[in-house]
Amino acid sequence: MRFFRLRTGSILRRFILGLFILSVLSCWILVYHVSSDFKSVKRSPVLTEEKCYHVRGSAYSDVATQRFWEKGTNTTLKVEKRVLIVLRRTSITFRSEIVGVLEANRMAHQFVHLEVSVDKTVFPEMTNFDAGKFSVVVFESVKFYFSLGRANKKILDDYCRKFAVGIILFTGQEAYQPDTHVFEEFHLAIKTGVHYLQNVELNPSACLLRLTKAGGTIEKPPNLKWSVFVTNHSSYEAVEFATQEVEISTEPPNEQSPDEGIYEKSTSHEKRTSTRYTTVLTDIGDLDGIKRVYFGSGVSFWLHKLLFIDALALLSRGVLAQSLERRFVVDIDDIFVGRSGIRMTKQDVKVSP
Repeated sequence: MRFFRLRTGSILRRFILGLFILSVLSCWILVYHVSSDFKSVKRSPVLTEEKCYHVRGSAYSDVATQRFWEKGTNTTLKVEKRVLIVLRRTSITFRSEIVGVLEANRMAHQFVHLEVSVDKTVFPEMTNFDAGKFSVVVFESVKFYFSLGRANKKILDDYCRKFAVGIILFTGQEAYQPDTHVFEEFHLAIKTGVHYLQNVELNPSACLLRLTKAGGTIEKPPNLKWSVFVTNHSSYEAVEFATQEVEISTEPPNEQSPDEGIYEKSTSHEKRTSTRYTTVLTDIGDLDGIKRVYFGSGVSFWLHKLLFIDALALLSRGVLAQSLERRFVVDIDDIFVGRSGIRMTKQDVKVSP
């Protein structure tokens, strides 16, 4: 009996010890996978299929930036797989839409709420020792970006140049009031409050396109107020176009009939004019060494969700790029239990693709 008790106690101790080791091992594996998204990634070599990872031209603001960018030393610095989002505290809709896209693609993110005083430093610590903490910076509003104070602008621009990080700029907050904003420093004009756009199509040669494919036309996009872009510099490349058609009625004045004393209305003549606008724009970075992507609307439009994912891949130089590999799941039950006529046969299996 005593021997049986000793043996039972030994087995129990071994079981508890084994269970403890298994628990520790499981926790370590879980922590490893959860923290893998926050590890710094060395971005060399970059994705080879994106042709606009290489900067065109040499129209830089200073010689130091040109030499720094052309050598490409900054592309070898490590960055974490995290997106920095700058927005207002009251921007609930934009926040939920952006978070939905990022979480669906398993991308970590951090928010910065823009304060009223633009002279106050709003950005968090941007580096972690010698690694960058963010792969891409997203602004809810172009106006937010261009209204940054000198200190904040310097912090952000220096970080983007050092780590080869790009900026995504939306124009949702500007689209409600019709106006035209001119940014001479960037050779860019933005016309806001444009509505009734249709026939949305993509530029097939745009270097931004990766997951998104050109070739089709969306005749009736969501009825939103858009922003459109006008540029006069080679650093910019149009990604998405849309047209606005306006009917102009040319009607001669009414003439009075001398016999009956009534007004006879002549047949009206209608003329339709069509204007093509650029609604998504890429800045290759020739002006100041920083790549940017401008969106003329938010991500509520499904096509912009795809372009946003492509912009994350481009501006992070592949850190946030989604795999192009696709897999199909085939239910093999039909091989065994499918009814006669649709059941897979031996001959079907042997047919070469």
